[in-house]
Amino acid sequence: MSLAYKLGSQFERRIQERGRYLLDAGAVRVTDRGPDHVHAAVTGSQEYEVRIRYERDGRNRDNLTVSCTCLYFADYARCKHVWAVILKASRDLSLPNAEYARFLRVSREEDGAAAAAPAPGMASPRLYAVPQRQRTPPWKEYLDQIQAGLKSAPAKHEWPEGFELLYAIDAGASRATGAVVIDLYSRQHKKNGEHTVWREFRVGHHQAGSVPDPVDADLLPMLLGGTDTFSFQYSGTYGTSTHKALPRALAMKVLPRVAAAGRLAVRGDQPGQFTPLGWSSDEPWRLSLDVRQDEHDQWAISGVLTRGQERMPLAEPSLILGEGFLVARGEIAPLDAGGVLPWIEELRSLRQIPFPDRERDAVLAALLNTPQLPAIELDEPLRFEERRGAPRLGLRITRERNPWGEERFAAKVLLDYGSGWQAEPLSGRGIWVEAERVLLVRDVEAEAAAHEQLREAGVRYANGEWALPPKTMPRAVRTLLHAGWHIEADGKAFRRATGTRVEVTSGIDWFELRGEVDYGGTSASLPELLAAMRRGDTMVRLGDGSFGVLPEEWLERFAPLANLGSREEDHLRFRQNQAGLLDALLAAQPEVRVDEIFERARQRLRDFKGVTAAPQPEGFRGQLREYQREGVGWMQFLREFGFGGCLAD
Repeated sequence: MSLAYKLGSQFERRIQERGRYLLDAGAVRVTDRGPDHVHAAVTGSQEYEVRIRYERDGRNRDNLTVSCTCLYFADYARCKHVWAVILKASRDLSLPNAEYARFLRVSREEDGAAAAAPAPGMASPRLYAVPQRQRTPPWKEYLDQIQAGLKSAPAKHEWPEGFELLYAIDAGASRATGAVVIDLYSRQHKKNGEHTVWREFRVGHHQAGSVPDPVDADLLPMLLGGTDTFSFQYSGTYGTSTHKALPRALAMKVLPRVAAAGRLAVRGDQPGQFTPLGWSSDEPWRLSLDVRQDEHDQWAISGVLTRGQERMPLAEPSLILGEGFLVARGEIAPLDAGGVLPWIEELRSLRQIPFPDRERDAVLAALLNTPQLPAIELDEPLRFEERRGAPRLGLRITRERNPWGEERFAAKVLLDYGSGWQAEPLSGRGIWVEAERVLLVRDVEAEAAAHEQLREAGVRYANGEWALPPKTMPRAVRTLLHAGWHIEADGKAFRRATGTRVEVTSGIDWFELRGEVDYGGTSASLPELLAAMRRGDTMVRLGDGSFGVLPEEWLERFAPLANLGSREEDHLRFRQNQAGLLDALLAAQPEVRVDEIFERARQRLRDFKGVTAAPQPEGFRGQLREYQREGVGWMQFLREFGFGGCLAD
């Protein structure tokens, strides 16, 4: 654990930032060091002497005694010069004995306790040689800190479907207090579309303005009011604190009214010092980044605030608030922080982030991969092409079991902007293709619409991941495939039917019904599809290992044939005397192709007017009566159409 990490909690952040800036600017010069001490000169408005010494006291405690000749140290015993030397010692692996201490307590070096300067004529102290380690570029540390701040920002709250609020008057409490007392209750939709019961509703201040109904979003922040800046245990004897933190929605209502009345001010450092403030009704200020190259081919990232054609140096506002306000030029104005507050804080502290020309491409890639990037202006060598387009959508399904042994299907959303499938979540404004110097800009609206499609298809989102219940998985996959999604499971793709083919061919005394469904380069036969349907499956495994979604409506039209014909390897076989039945079942299927023999058979059936009496055969001795000739006609009918029968007299 580094020395700076151990001591970070004992120094204010602003002191740490200023000390780091001094170190990066090359203002720290070590004059003496050893395993238990380091002395340095730090150049600021003048040169200051800093001494740090590690020792263990009589109670076996690890101590780090420090001193600095600046006036700030004399008052507060912690200063940016001391922190700059601590950072230098951490980077150079100085004070190795202190590095191994479990806990270090920083204390002021007592007067006269500092190590005496070498007497005249004595040799100067020899510098203690310490191993060197590879130094991380300062720009990378700054960008890492910004990205860490962006990633730690609270995620946007997602409200359940059908969310509603109820404002209920508590009659008992209202009667006791003499004022209207409101309780809040909420409900939402269940899976079957019905409402849940009303339940007590609680909400945090950051979520209050994001509820779905605009009326609720307007009323909730006002009902919640401000929050105390300190925590305390409730006691009925304490009055309500007037030291409140206003949520942005409430501040936007309160500040303009107070400023219009002339009663808005900012308090100064001295008691009774107040500076009047006005309210700016113009559009919000926004952060813009400038990435520029100087005459020495060195680069720097700096920030500026913009509002229309106006520009304001980032250091000018006396106050910038994360809720989206700044104080400058005699007024308080809205600020569109837009999730980039870590950028603002870091750049206000550092003024700029420098980096060498040889690392410019690495810096650009890191910038474009930042989750929230402000508007950015680049010098010519760093400019690139932007391409926009809607992504192809995909879903990767994985079978899992929870700790209770229940099966479920986890799902990952896949997006393809033209550089291959990438799983969500994606960071940054887009996909950076370094070889082409092209940024494939993300279509955030298309991604949000894809999420809505998933919900409508029955895919659930909870605890930061998508999941499919086993019962709804087939229907969801079928719905998404028809919507053009790419679906894969265990590395194999799901396919939807792209075409069908059905034909009837004739044998010696039988007919064969052949059918298949095309799945984009591979197919499944009618018997395979009907067998899968009888098993209750909604998918059929194809020859290449992928899965085909059964075309249910198409199969339902042919399902009655499955129990009438005999199943062969790739077709259904029907006897000659089933031609009429086969013709009747296929009559509503205009896409069925038939051969010439079957076409003649079905034409004879259509031309059939009924059984008629046959003429008496030539050479027959005797005279057939009328009903006997009708029997001969019946026998001829059976023979012609392939039916069996018996004529009795």
